[in-house]
Amino acid sequence: ITFRSRLTHHLYGLYMTNETFYRVENLDSRLSNADQCLTEDAANFCSTLAHLHSQISKPALDVILITGQLIYMSRKKAGSGNASLAPLGLAFLAIWLTAKALKFISPPFGRLVAEQAALEGEFRHAHSRVITNAEEIAFYGGHQIERGALERAYVALVKHMNHIFKQRIFYNMAEGFFMKYLWSAVGLVMVALPGFYNKLSGHEHKNDTVSARTQDFVIARGLLVNGADAVERILSSYKEVTELAGYTSRVSEMLNVFQAVGKGDYQKNVGVENKNVILNRGIVQEASFIRF
Repeated sequence: ITFRSRLTHHLYGLYMTNETFYRVENLDSRLSNADQCLTEDAANFCSTLAHLHSQISKPALDVILITGQLIYMSRKKAGSGNASLAPLGLAFLAIWLTAKALKFISPPFGRLVAEQAALEGEFRHAHSRVITNAEEIAFYGGHQIERGALERAYVALVKHMNHIFKQRIFYNMAEGFFMKYLWSAVGLVMVALPGFYNKLSGHEHKNDTVSARTQDFVIARGLLVNGADAVERILSSYKEVTELAGYTSRVSEMLNVFQAVGKGDYQKNVGVENKNVILNRGIVQEASFIRF
């Protein structure tokens, strides 16, 4: 809330100085829905950024602590040689392959989220236009035209959201396959490696009984489950990072437009029929049929 309050005060400071609120809507066309950017986009940016911090910091600490405990247990069973680091290397290899595969098949969530925010802004702008021009619409009987504009804006938004959901289905299936089946198989191999190494090398401990091996197995399994959950949360945050990139681009564009418009730098997109009128402003043309 504090971060959102500071960002909102900064945005309002730019928006309400040098008549920026008027210039953005009437003299510039780069930001068609300033109200959407000031409210929804800023709120989504702050909430996603705050949630991302808790999504990464706690699991990262868990991974560090659990990794240290697993190394200690592996060295206690297999000694201080390279064999004690083999399970850890296998785990990092599985995580690295999973991250590479998920990054390869990941849709551009950042661009999709930015486009969704833009479509939501257009849909909201269509409603605000009806409220602003309600008297004229009622007088000229233009309710059917405005209804068509509202429906087109809503259909465009729904189509884009369905496209995002379809893209997420395959990604979530692949993510679940890697983290559920591949990591489970790798975890069993990690637990078995120290015991098999001791048997093959002939360095079995005297107290290496069935009960001791069972105890080590249960402890290692619990650590691996908690570590896998922490790594899964870190890898799952990749989607939130890409979504944060989309909100960041929207907020950054808004800040750039506010600053440029406050300095008198305008970019107005006009139609082809009005282009010649805009370009010929300020030019005096004389004609013989004009009498004063």
